Amino acid sequence: MNWLTSYLGERQTATTNETDVFAEPAYWLTNFSLGTGWEGEHVKWAVRGKIDNLFNAGYSNLKDRPMPMRNYSILLKIEF
Repeated sequence: MNWLTSYLGERQTATTNETDVFAEPAYWLTNFSLGTGWEGEHVKWAVRGKIDNLFNAGYSNLKDRPMPMRNYSILLKIEF
């Protein structure tokens, strides 16, 4: 199991430090994953599920370029 929470404070997207020029708001971002694995005589199996942006935070790293909302992925790994 893995739980990762990140905070990014307000930042400027312009080359000046004027507060009224393109300030991007601060945001919290949380990702969560959970997985397990099995080992047999000739093969190893692993499965992991992951949720990025667990709390569905709206955020952007650059002005007018929104980042993905909540998304999911599943990994299945088989080693012979």
